[in-house]
Amino acid sequence: MKSIVDKIKSIFSNKNFKYGSLFMVLSIFLIAVTVIINMIAEIDKLNVRWDLTPNKMYSIGDETKKILNELQQDVEIIFLSDRKKLEEIEGAGEMITEFLDNYDAYPKVTVKYIDPDKNPRIIKELDKEDMLGLKTDNIVVKSGNKVKKVVANELFYSDYYSNTPYFAAEQSITGAIKYVTSEKTPVVYFIEGHNERGLESEYSGLKQILENGNYIVKTLNLTVESKVPDDAEMLIFAAPKRDLSKAEAERLLDYLKSDGNAIFLFEPVFSDKRFDNFENVLNEYNISINYDRIQENDPSRHYPDDPYTFLPTVQTSEITGGEDLSDFYVLFNDSRSFSILNNYKEPLRVFPLLTSSEKAIGESYGMDEEDSMGPHFMGLAAEYNSAYKSKVLVYGNAYVFTDDGFSQFAPLSENTMKFFLASIAWMRDTTNDLVIAPKTNMYDIMNLSSRNTKLVILVTVLVVPLLIIIIGVIVWLRRKRL
Repeated sequence: MKSIVDKIKSIFSNKNFKYGSLFMVLSIFLIAVTVIINMIAEIDKLNVRWDLTPNKMYSIGDETKKILNELQQDVEIIFLSDRKKLEEIEGAGEMITEFLDNYDAYPKVTVKYIDPDKNPRIIKELDKEDMLGLKTDNIVVKSGNKVKKVVANELFYSDYYSNTPYFAAEQSITGAIKYVTSEKTPVVYFIEGHNERGLESEYSGLKQILENGNYIVKTLNLTVESKVPDDAEMLIFAAPKRDLSKAEAERLLDYLKSDGNAIFLFEPVFSDKRFDNFENVLNEYNISINYDRIQENDPSRHYPDDPYTFLPTVQTSEITGGEDLSDFYVLFNDSRSFSILNNYKEPLRVFPLLTSSEKAIGESYGMDEEDSMGPHFMGLAAEYNSAYKSKVLVYGNAYVFTDDGFSQFAPLSENTMKFFLASIAWMRDTTNDLVIAPKTNMYDIMNLSSRNTKLVILVTVLVVPLLIIIIGVIVWLRRKRL
C-alpha cells in the first residue's frame, strides 16, 4: 500500500507532470476564451447590443430620454429610404438605423422607412405645399400638422482642423421632436453693431445647435430699433469691441426689466476705452467688467507652454444641478474676468460659474492698471426675482463657442459647449430644453505640462525598457548559477 502512495506522490512531483498539467490548464483556458469570443460574435443574432464607444455614439442621452418619456402626442419619424439598403451602407447607414431604433423603443414614437421609389406619393402626402423640398434620404419628423425635415447627410460632418468626425443625429432628431410637439418656439437674438463676431460667419454651428433645440435664431441691431422685439426670449452679445450708446443701454435695460434675459460673451480688447454703458447695465446686476487678460500659472490647469489657454474650475451651482463638477473640464483661451460688486440687493442673486486658480494673474490689458492676483471669475450668473424676473450670464471668452474654436479645442470644446447650453436652459427655466452638442468618437485626453510631458517620454522610452533589460539579466544570471 505504501508503495502505491509513493508512486502517486512521485507522479505528482514529477516535473513532466507539472508542466503537462500547466499545459492542460492553459489549453482549457484558451478553449474557454475561444468559446466566449464566438458567443460574443454571435450575440447580435440575439439582438443584444452594447454601445462601447467613448461618447455613446449609438445611444441617446438623458435629456432625450426625459423628453421622450414626457411626450403627450404621437410622433412619427419617417426615413425616406429603404431600411435594408441603408443597412448595407457600412458605417453611416448602419449607424443611423441603429440610432433611430432608440427612438422606436418609446411608446409615443414610431419610426418608419418608406422608399419614395416604391411609394412616389409619400413626399406629396408629407409636404402638401412643397415647402420642405423633400427628397430621398431625408428624414421627416411629424406630429399632428407640424412637420420638420432633417437632412440625413448633414448628420455626419468633419471639422476643418483635425478631420475629426462628428455625429449630430441626437441634437437634430430630438430637436425636431421638440419643434413638432411645442406650442411656442422661443427666439434668440444675436446683437450686432459693436464689431461683434458674426453669427453666420463664425457661429453657424452654435446656430444649428440652437435651431435643432427648437429655437429661432435672428440678428438684431439696437441702434436702428426703437425697442427689443416682444418675441425675444434672450439676447446674446458675442464679443463686442465697442461700447453701447446710451440709447442702446436704455433699450437694453427696458427689455431686461420686462422679464428679459441676456448673455454677454466678452473678450479682452486691447484699448484704453472703457465699456461705460455696458458697465452701467451690468452694475444693475452687481457685476463689473475687468479690463484684463487671464494668465493661468498653475501648470496643471493650462496647456503646455500656453498659460492663456487653460481649464477653469466649474463651480457647483443650480446650473450644474447642484453636483460637484470640478473634474468636468471646460476650456477657455484669451479670457477676461469679472468682479462681483459689494452692493447687496435683496431680490438679486449673483453666483460664480467658472473660476481660475489662485496662481492666476489678471494682466492689465489696454488700461494703465495694476495686475491682479487670482482666483478670478470668468463666468458669472445673476438673477432678479421680484417685480420682474430677469437673468444675465457673463463669460470671459467668445472664441471657444465659434466654429473654429469648437474644432480647434475638441474634445474639450464639447464639454465647454455643453456647459454653455446648460446655462441657457437655466436661463429659460427649462431643464428639458434640448441643448445637445454633436458627438465625436474621440477618447478623453490628459493635459500635461511641458515638464511632465518630458518626464512621461523619459519613463516610457528609457526607464521602462531599461528596467525590463535589468530584470531579464538578473533572471538569466540566477538560472545560470542553478
